[in-house]
Amino acid sequence: MALQLPSEARPTWYDFGQLVAYCGLSLDRGPGSTVEEQWELVNLASAVFELFKQWGFIDADEVLNGMTDHETTARDGRKHILRAFIMLVARLYRRRNSPGGIEALGDTGPVYISRRDPDIAMLLGLGEYTRPAVG
Repeated sequence: MALQLPSEARPTWYDFGQLVAYCGLSLDRGPGSTVEEQWELVNLASAVFELFKQWGFIDADEVLNGMTDHETTARDGRKHILRAFIMLVARLYRRRNSPGGIEALGDTGPVYISRRDPDIAMLLGLGEYTRPAVG
């Protein structure tokens, strides 16, 4: 992999190579190989990371003390949060090429990107996947 980002910009909480692969990109050549595209992915991931901290999926104290990385997250049984993180960043990256929410034009008309992603909601326990609570 030809990662072109400077070392201080490289993420530690998630595996950047895994994110690039999930987006269907390649760091070696073609889409995903330019510094601009890599920065766009890192910036999207930073925004989602802040959102996950705000929602409480990531412990802000661990992040501030440098204790959170993708190895620790996977070991601690939080693989589902890491997977949802990667899926959401990839979805937002794909969305940038679909103005107005139109993904493609087919024989029957436009194909729209769904507003909801049940896979991400299930992994994070949001919406209808929230555990029942009393009190």
